[in-house]
Amino acid sequence: MPDEMEEIINDFIIETQEVLDGLDEKFVDLESRGEDPDLINEIFRSVHTVKGAAGFLGFQQIVDVSHRAETLLKKIRDGEMSLTREITDVVLKAVDTLKVLIDHVKARDGVQEDIDLLLRVLESAAEPAIEPSQSTPDAEPEATPRIGEILVEEKTISREDLDNALEEQDRERKIGEILIDQKGIEPEFVQKALNQQKNLDQKKNEAEKAEKEVSHNIRVDVKRLDSVMNLVGEMVLGRNRLINIGSRLEKSYPDDLDVQVLLDNLSFISLVTTDLQIAVMKTRMQPVRKVFSKFPRIVRDLSRKLNKEAELHIFGEDTELDKSVIEELGDPLVHMIRNTIDHGIEPPEERLAAGKPRAGKIELNASQEGDHILIEIRDDGKGMPLERIRQKAVERGLVSEAEAARMDDKQVLDFIFMAGFSTAEKQTELSGRGVGMDVVKTHIARLNGYVEASTEKGKGTRIKITLPLTLAIVQALMVSVGDQTYALPLSPVNETLKLRRSDIKTIDGRPVITMRGQVIPVVDLGRVFDVSGLEITPEGNDDVYLVVVSLGDRKFSIMVDRLIGKEEIVIKNMKGLNAEKEGIAGATITGDGRVVLIVDLTVLLREMMQTAMA
Repeated sequence: MPDEMEEIINDFIIETQEVLDGLDEKFVDLESRGEDPDLINEIFRSVHTVKGAAGFLGFQQIVDVSHRAETLLKKIRDGEMSLTREITDVVLKAVDTLKVLIDHVKARDGVQEDIDLLLRVLESAAEPAIEPSQSTPDAEPEATPRIGEILVEEKTISREDLDNALEEQDRERKIGEILIDQKGIEPEFVQKALNQQKNLDQKKNEAEKAEKEVSHNIRVDVKRLDSVMNLVGEMVLGRNRLINIGSRLEKSYPDDLDVQVLLDNLSFISLVTTDLQIAVMKTRMQPVRKVFSKFPRIVRDLSRKLNKEAELHIFGEDTELDKSVIEELGDPLVHMIRNTIDHGIEPPEERLAAGKPRAGKIELNASQEGDHILIEIRDDGKGMPLERIRQKAVERGLVSEAEAARMDDKQVLDFIFMAGFSTAEKQTELSGRGVGMDVVKTHIARLNGYVEASTEKGKGTRIKITLPLTLAIVQALMVSVGDQTYALPLSPVNETLKLRRSDIKTIDGRPVITMRGQVIPVVDLGRVFDVSGLEITPEGNDDVYLVVVSLGDRKFSIMVDRLIGKEEIVIKNMKGLNAEKEGIAGATITGDGRVVLIVDLTVLLREMMQTAMA
């Protein structure tokens, strides 16, 4: 296939997927707002665009489905039919089928779907007609109508009245004033026409602005972006090594002018490399809207399936994340939304009996805090059964009854993120919150993030996800245990402490320190990775360092032998490594050329909760 045609097809796939993803949200919005003419017209034009592009490229099945859907939408747009839930279901089924057909085009597999039944259903849905409830124009006018034309259209004045007024307008009088004087039109009708003209002008300006913005954008293949990002990563590693060499030269030859010139140039290269790194990272940033847009449809479909009512409110959808994080975020969020509707939101009758509105409320919120993104899912449902979770943990032998009784609510909720843990009595397709929550935790940990939950009986549940802005290049604190060096992601680090081993106490078999009146658990990094620490000298010098870390509402400290310093690192994935099991998030190459392992702090948090120092 010629390269030019291949590029055209790739553009078609990208643009059509964007259009279809947006249709789900538009249909849910349409159901809640009623038959909004502008929104119906938007949907109609979207399907018409898909049909036209597919026809040009010869994708006949896509043409057939979109043509039948377009016919149905045109009748709704023109007021020949009313939009019902049943018709919405049919059109959404067509949208789902178009997504499948686009996937086949993307895979270049030549597979043909059986669409005969769907085509018959679409044709059947378009047959019944009712009296037009409202007529809308086939297309938006190219130019904004004058006020007189609006008044004629609304039959406030005749065409003859308008022509006479236009002649009078030549003498530099406003047409509205002329019509009020000559025909006695009420000023409120003229003002209404002026408002309508203003709205049309605004829409026209917005359309022109959007068209100009599109002309300033270009599509770039994702592989090219990944390649550029990898090259920038190698530049950062090279810069770090040069700076390391420059520091040694400065110490050895402090008065050498050539060394000073070299150091000045190194500073300039470092600055340019940082700017380039930031610029490339920005090109990879995408709004979370790309993920969030699918959830109104999911909430709608699941609510109907479970005979519940739920409203989804989305906030912060313009918050941006690295594309690699965006791609991995969809599945865990789907799990949480599904479980929220299934086990969090009560049936309408139960909610009414509890003094709540019939429809449950779900909030999906994204925001940025420093170099992290926070994503929260809140609901006003019945909350999680904490006592049942305690009981289940005891039944499974995870803890004793005495240990379960001493646990606070946060510790109890940690059980729901364990593989296979569920309080559901009956396993179904949409079982309890435990089913799938271990998948959520695994996905988020893979993104160097963490997830936590809180709940209140009868009031609802909140699940909070914290993610890094990017997975490629991060700031790290370099530490050592014995002769091994490790990198700790810097953003969760609160502070560092130096103290003697004897200052670490033990409570219930767990090592802790007391800092400013707060008891903080201690994790021995050497014990986690089975590395021997520095030997205690005969003089009794057993100083150690603690790195105090906060992951969400959890605070703990990591015991190491030495603090080396801060360094910007490039994360390299390690094939064949189970990060969840091994506690390693990847590796990096330091400024002196050594390979250093990056610690997965979420695994250390689990170690802190489950293991006591010998």
